[in-house]
Order: sequence, then C-alpha cells, then structure tokens
Amino acid sequence: MGWMEQGWRIDINNNINPNAPKPIYACEAVRDLEQTAYQASPFNISFIPNSLAFMGVWQKNYAVTCGYGVAQTPASFIQQFVDANGNILFINSAACGLSFNSPGFSGTPITLTGYNPYGITGTVQPSAPPNSPAGTQVPDNTVTWTVADPNGFAMRLAPLPAYSGITWLMVPVYQMKPPLITSLSQTLAPMPDELGYLFREGFMAMLYDHVGSRLAMSKYQKWEESIYTALRAGDRERDDAIFYPTESIMGNNPFSNGLPFGPAWPFQYGGGY
Repeated sequence: MGWMEQGWRIDINNNINPNAPKPIYACEAVRDLEQTAYQASPFNISFIPNSLAFMGVWQKNYAVTCGYGVAQTPASFIQQFVDANGNILFINSAACGLSFNSPGFSGTPITLTGYNPYGITGTVQPSAPPNSPAGTQVPDNTVTWTVADPNGFAMRLAPLPAYSGITWLMVPVYQMKPPLITSLSQTLAPMPDELGYLFREGFMAMLYDHVGSRLAMSKYQKWEESIYTALRAGDRERDDAIFYPTESIMGNNPFSNGLPFGPAWPFQYGGGY
C-alpha cells in the first residue's frame, strides 16, 4: 500500500427499501490513528501494520458471531490473536462474500452458508507452524482462522463501531506503491500507457546525469515540466471537497454535546441522530 485515499461505510443490514441503495456514509482517510475505546459511528479510517492492530484473546467453546443478518449486533471478542508460535490469526470475513447488494435483515436471521456465520471454537487454542505464510488456514472446531502477514496492513477505525449498534460494511480505497523494476523483461504496469513518456524522459535525464553530461540539468528540468503539465492536465474535474463552518452564527448545534461542527464531530451525531 502506498496511501489511503478514501473510504465509505455501508449500513449493510438496512432493508427499509430493498429497491433503493443502502445508506452510504463517507469515511475520512487519515494517518496514524491511535487506539481508542470510544464507540460511535466511525468516520475516520487509516491503515496500520498488522502487528500494531488490536489483538484479542482466544476463548474456548465460544460461538464467534458477526452482526450481518441479525436483529441486533452481537457482542464478540476481538477476532484476531497471536498464537503460541507468534502467528497472527484472524477471521477472514471476506469469505462471507458480503457486498453492497447483500440482502438486508427483514425479520428472519440470515444464515451464511458454511459459516453460520463463523462457527464455534474448540477446546484447545489453535496455532500454525512458526512463520507460516499469509493465507494459511487453521481449523478450530467449526471456526477457520487465517494467518495474516505481520508486514501487511489492517484498517483502523475511529470511533469504533458501537456494540449493539449499526453493522457497517467498510469499503476502504487505497493506492498501491509503484512496482520495483528488477529486470528488463518487466513491464511498468499498472502505469497507464499514455504516461509512459514521463518514465522515459526521467530515465533519459538520469542517464545524462550518470555520465556527467552538461545537458543533465536541462533534461531534468524538461522532465519536471512534463510531470507538472501532465498533473495539471488531469485536473479536469473538481475535487469532492467541501468547507463546513464550525458553528452557526447563533452558537453550537444543540445536539453536538458541546463540540463544534468540525473534524472531531463532522456529522453532528448526538441527540438529533
């Protein structure tokens, strides 16, 4: 991952109008979110190394639940832990296949085939062999754990989704880092073909610099100008960004619990929610 671009959250259980889109809310992409125990509707999202994520404690004979397809979000232990061999084990909810088009809860619990939704843990804490590769599956009675790459990334939310609150399907959007070129047979994918000239101009500028040519500076400046022109050429659409006043001319919103309308309280959730 290169950086987090944006994100949104979907009220996945909402079934007020099956023919209309489910409610979708924005999530602001930020950096270096700290751990928090505060619970509300999450509006901040960032990515962190898996090794820095919240870790829970495995429990035996425990029915591991999720909030999809039930009337009320159940309380559950943190669904990732470090096993006896140092592997990070987590429950991969992607196996449930949830999407924007998943049916909402309409009075009858929805059973996810093969997961129910996740199963019941056994009597002995599961573990994978030391340094198991990411994606290794570890059985635990009827629960299946998955090994996480310790150098991979987890998504951190703030505030935390509330116990017995709305069940959110989180959709993060991130940009990948550019590929490392290690051989002449490797392509520049996923760089678009129409921007290939920028790579070639930069490559030539660095060759001139490498041999100590007096043309190196002018070639480098031409490359910078080409990058700037290409960047400005992409600004054909306005950004989806809006300025909000922190408070009205009559003072704070009565539902804001004393907080001004701003980054710490962007949606004025409170007594009027």
